[in-house]
Amino acid sequence: MPARPTAEQRASLEKWTDDDNKARYYMLDAMSDDLQCQHENIMTTRQMLAHLQELFGEQSHAAKYQVCQRLFKAKMHNGQSVQDHCLIMIQDLEKLEKLSVILDRDFQIDVILQSLFDAYGQFIMNFHMHKMQCTLAELMNMLVMTELSLKGSKGSVLTVERTSSKRKSFGKKKKSVKKQKVDGKKKKMESKKKAAEKEKYFHCNSDGHWKQNCPQYLATLKNKKDGPSGGS
Repeated sequence: MPARPTAEQRASLEKWTDDDNKARYYMLDAMSDDLQCQHENIMTTRQMLAHLQELFGEQSHAAKYQVCQRLFKAKMHNGQSVQDHCLIMIQDLEKLEKLSVILDRDFQIDVILQSLFDAYGQFIMNFHMHKMQCTLAELMNMLVMTELSLKGSKGSVLTVERTSSKRKSFGKKKKSVKKQKVDGKKKKMESKKKAAEKEKYFHCNSDGHWKQNCPQYLATLKNKKDGPSGGS
């Protein structure tokens, strides 16, 4: 025959029962109407927690899987700012903590760093080289500053490329103007030459030459020059 509990044990049991009932009432009060109906006949908080684990344990496991899948497959996409990308990943890491999955802080940082563009390779190398310690928010701010410097360097390269292309186009324009002038002179000389070949010279009534090239005119000049000297 079991021994009867002492007065002290009875008082302790009654106190535990009162505390358990209070916790049970608090839990019921926090539930939805449907859950309250399912748990109002469960007499202890331990039994209530066990039943809740049966109901939502599988859902919790599926939620953990989905969040982990998003985290480990996450990659920045074109046009996305690094701040938006980091905020999404930090939210997923916080969801895992609520689901009782606590990841090491260094591991959380590595998960974010591996999801960045290759352009952040120098930042990642310096981060690990200097063994930097920071919160996720501080990491995001550093990445935002790096993004601004990357955009600035791309802008300066773009300016240089535009300037060089303008110089090339200006040089081509100058060359084309010179070429037009040379071609114009050639065409003008050719047209004069063709005109000389087509026109008839009045002294000999033949075409193909000017006065200074006319054989008859040159012979006349020679006769005039030889005439006076022969008469004397």
